[in-house]
Amino acid sequence: MTTVPIGFKNRLAALIRGRFPGTGGGRGISAANPLPTAAGQPAASARRGLNWRMLPLFALALTLAGCVWLHVLELKNQITEFDTNFSVKVTDHFTVYFLNPVLHADDYFTLAKVEPTKKATTPEGSRWTQVFTKLDAAGKAETKKTVVFTFDFNKEDLLAKWDFSPAFLVFMPPKFLEAAIRSLGKSKVNTDERHVQVAPEDLPKVRAEQPTREKIYATLGQPSEITQEDGMTMEVYRFRTETTYVKEEYQTRHQAYANMYYEPGGDIVEKVNARFLGLKFAVDFRNFIELRAAGKSN
Repeated sequence: MTTVPIGFKNRLAALIRGRFPGTGGGRGISAANPLPTAAGQPAASARRGLNWRMLPLFALALTLAGCVWLHVLELKNQITEFDTNFSVKVTDHFTVYFLNPVLHADDYFTLAKVEPTKKATTPEGSRWTQVFTKLDAAGKAETKKTVVFTFDFNKEDLLAKWDFSPAFLVFMPPKFLEAAIRSLGKSKVNTDERHVQVAPEDLPKVRAEQPTREKIYATLGQPSEITQEDGMTMEVYRFRTETTYVKEEYQTRHQAYANMYYEPGGDIVEKVNARFLGLKFAVDFRNFIELRAAGKSN
């Protein structure tokens, strides 16, 4: 059992009351769902407990404790004034700069439950790299197909930069990713289950192309598994990160997944749900599109 100091409780309560309307209990997405394992694991394990009919259009689930949760709430508050607290650079990578950092290096371990794949010292502080290698249908690593996250911390060990590699952007294009991050400023906070989620009406509209099967196959190759769910084709991509240490109770945390959903006979990704480093998100791209078809807006 974790004991939370009274001072922390008071600060957390004040933070929520003063800055985060719409807090409280209720149904939501739990980050406790188990991850899919290697080949042979039923596809249901990649989506256990998920019901797309009940999902918000963008959701970020965090199961956190203590100061990490407080830091996440502080970060959420910063996102309401995104351009004051963050800047974004898009090349073939997507990089977020934290202008007023609040997330600590220790928060990373609480959230991810794994050590970074690599650590390096930089003139500004340190750089941590987490490399997720794709697994084929047999569970064998495809070493040239990787999703990489790079985190730069300043000399106070606060997160100053988060870089997403091109392979991540192939199924979460930059305009959608930025819109999703910005939308967290309007998210509702569930203090009982300690997660945040964005209501459909608070989602921004985006003019951008959705991911396609052709582009995903060109970057990540064939999926680890193909199945059907709710009348849609679901293609499952599984990943594994190499790390120096994982506690016994968190052995599944070195695994990750990204599930792509297609309409029957279609080649455009309509939905994606994924989990990396303890962060789970679900996106229905169709509801971000500014104009789906002539005369019809979503």
